Amino acid sequence: MKILLFVVISFYFLASSLFAQQDTIIYDQQNGNYIFQYLRENPETGERDSLVQVTFVPRTKINPSVRSWVVFLNDSNQYQYNYTIHNGSDSEQNLLIFLIEFGQGIDVIDKSTQKWFGGRYYSAGIPQNKYDWMGNQGLQPTWNKSGFILGSNGIPGIGHAYFQGKARVPSFPYGMPWEMDSVFAELDKFPADYVKRSIVVPIAIPNPFIPLNFLDTLTSYTTQSRSLGWIKDQQTADKYIGYFNSAKTGLQQNNIASTRAVLNQALQDVNVDSTSNITSEVYALIRFNSEYLLEQLPQQDIVITVPEMLDTLSTRLQISYTNNWIGSQTFVQILEKNIQDAKSKYAAKDSIGCAQEIESFYKLVRLRYLAPGMQFVKPEAYNLLYNYAREITGNVIVLPQKSNATLIDQITALKSQIRTDASVRLLGGELLLRGLESSLDIAKQRLQKSDSTASALYITLFQQTVRQTYEITKKYPASRIYIKAGGYISLYYRAEYILEHLTIPIGQPMPKMSKELEEELGKYREVSR
Repeated sequence: MKILLFVVISFYFLASSLFAQQDTIIYDQQNGNYIFQYLRENPETGERDSLVQVTFVPRTKINPSVRSWVVFLNDSNQYQYNYTIHNGSDSEQNLLIFLIEFGQGIDVIDKSTQKWFGGRYYSAGIPQNKYDWMGNQGLQPTWNKSGFILGSNGIPGIGHAYFQGKARVPSFPYGMPWEMDSVFAELDKFPADYVKRSIVVPIAIPNPFIPLNFLDTLTSYTTQSRSLGWIKDQQTADKYIGYFNSAKTGLQQNNIASTRAVLNQALQDVNVDSTSNITSEVYALIRFNSEYLLEQLPQQDIVITVPEMLDTLSTRLQISYTNNWIGSQTFVQILEKNIQDAKSKYAAKDSIGCAQEIESFYKLVRLRYLAPGMQFVKPEAYNLLYNYAREITGNVIVLPQKSNATLIDQITALKSQIRTDASVRLLGGELLLRGLESSLDIAKQRLQKSDSTASALYITLFQQTVRQTYEITKKYPASRIYIKAGGYISLYYRAEYILEHLTIPIGQPMPKMSKELEEELGKYREVSR
């Protein structure tokens, strides 16, 4: 044996032969018991004159397991939580008590079909979030017992079960020192004298209910389930995490249809995976929580106006600065000006001008996020701002369809689009057409040589030429070279799709357009001055 814990009230510090007379708690490593040893106080004389030894056998010498599954009862509009318990073959005690700790603030009804005595915990007349059952002689090692059932309006969540083995509660003769009595109280109370396991339990529906936060909870359940071995492999866990992340993105974009589609796909998959890849616990967590979330979503997408979206973008910008995700106040002011200018141009019915301001916003965010040594923008701010700004652009103007083709094929298609748009007079002037085609030819050649930076420079030159020509066309509609609004959107944003996948040319000198085209555009720029 080994003296692990001392609660020593020493009256004698004599020779080692008197050591046994000291008050001690001895932990026996071989059998896991505690031996309380103390000098008993004589009630007649008040003297501590007789040595007492009492053995405390912890009621944790069991290796229990539990399986839980849930069904929804339409007639009572309640969930039914079912449990089967097992006392392991290596247990040294019968399993006497099975206790469930469920969520705060909910009611449960015992619907058990087994004959163990059950009851809810109360403290000062107030019901607690614990319910337990106790058998007469308990469950012997290797035995199972089912029929433990709770009904509740609470939705499935991850909680805990506690088990206690059968052992005699020791009786301490009068006169045990109070210090030792307090130690025994700690060893004997909940949850120290119980064995804990994870299970599915009823929990309260969040109030207020925030769908985005609820999706985070579903992701957390998936991660925990993988750690608990309830999900067979990481690939399956990643699949459901991906579903919940996609659903969250859909909600953030107010795309309710997309969110519904993703959650319904998760429900289809959970039925298939329940036969092999996931346990009944995971099935309950994903199925019933996803169904509940679907019930809370509006049936149709919420229509949010562009000014409202711009206000939201401004709020997100301020959140990013407040949380130090953007490190420069000056930079925030520049971005905020883009937002306010976008609102003004949208109010003036200048949709393209509004889109251009938003583009300046998200391109600055991306540049500061990716540029080495210019860490004004942290990933949290980038994720909060960039995609949302891009989404607003799609609500301001009708963007061309994105292509899934290779970048080489997209550049080839963009070159063909120049002549297609010219045929319906969205742009004109052979000098302009040849100049745009030349930029794309060089961009394609550089990309074929794996020089994505140089390719990006020429795609950027293409964009600048399109934008300059469009601005000139607004002032001089009768100019010899021109690009109308439809041509600008068609060409500029198709080029933008290509640039998304190329290396941003930071600090690189821009190539120049052909001398003839530069001179032609220069004429109109001079007049504008």
